[in-house]
Amino acid sequence: MAAGVGTLAFFVYVTEHPEPVKVTPVDTVAGFTIKKISIDGLTRVKFTDAMKAETLTAKDPSGFVRLSLVQTNATDPTKKDVVTAEKMMTLMAPAAPSYLVRALSDEYTIGVRIGDTNSMFLILSTDSFDNSFAGMLEWEKNMSRDLAFMSQKTLPENLGFKDIVIRNKDVRVLYDSIGAPFLLYSFIDKKTIVIATDDATLNDVSQKLINFRSVR
Repeated sequence: MAAGVGTLAFFVYVTEHPEPVKVTPVDTVAGFTIKKISIDGLTRVKFTDAMKAETLTAKDPSGFVRLSLVQTNATDPTKKDVVTAEKMMTLMAPAAPSYLVRALSDEYTIGVRIGDTNSMFLILSTDSFDNSFAGMLEWEKNMSRDLAFMSQKTLPENLGFKDIVIRNKDVRVLYDSIGAPFLLYSFIDKKTIVIATDDATLNDVSQKLINFRSVR
């Protein structure tokens, strides 16, 4: 009888205390699955190499992964802080105009769109459309060099961006030597810039942002 009571007690305990469900973290920008990447001790070259490696190997059933940059807290080494937009841009895009960097908020995303060939994308948020728009145009002179690591193509000799329209959105595009997009960016609204290396990624990321915001 004692054994039976013990079994019943164990059953009740297990029923009332189920194993915790493992939840994959998602972000608040567009619901992307999050993978944390530490930038501690990384030079720019090591950082860009790490981003390229993550892009090639990223897998997730949702089709998108956000590479969330973190660094060790300066006063508490047991904690990790999310890297600010300014720090991220300083490391990733050193030639970006300073007034563009100052106009960015810390709600940014470096991500990977998963497909037959994975592709990296970047989402920047801004509180100043005018400064960001002017800053992006000025950055075009050096943007392809700063962000060449995002693409698996050869950096084009012609660094001039052109205006095109994709799904009723104004897009600035830099073509490579065979006429394929090397880098594209678009303001999907006055507070959000999406940068990608192909039009399918630009479309899919922009649409995911729009859909996510419409149900929040």
